Amino acid sequence: MITITIKQRADSGQWKYVSAAALAGKTLLMFFQESDGAEIVAEVNLDGRRLFFCGTDYWLERMKLKGEAVSFDYAIQRLKQINPELLAEKLPDLDMVDYVFEGCQVVEHKILNPK
Repeated sequence: MITITIKQRADSGQWKYVSAAALAGKTLLMFFQESDGAEIVAEVNLDGRRLFFCGTDYWLERMKLKGEAVSFDYAIQRLKQINPELLAEKLPDLDMVDYVFEGCQVVEHKILNPK
């Protein structure tokens, strides 16, 4: 199972979840490019293994204390080398939940590994 949690630091200093509406329809490349240089941390939990994509060097160093961490820019360069098709993948529209349950926020999206 894969769990992805994306947070952005607000001007107040508090961390807030990135809304699904802000991601819907964007390619992975677009999201990574927009996140590079921003105070955004995406945590990927892959069967208990914690991985972090970080928007700034500061958060990259901080997240390395918690698990494996790379910058969004590094991830783009690496994926271009090994799996460029993945960068063209569009992120799903998870805001459909909000259409049914008004005012809610998607906090976590899980992908089950079919292995």
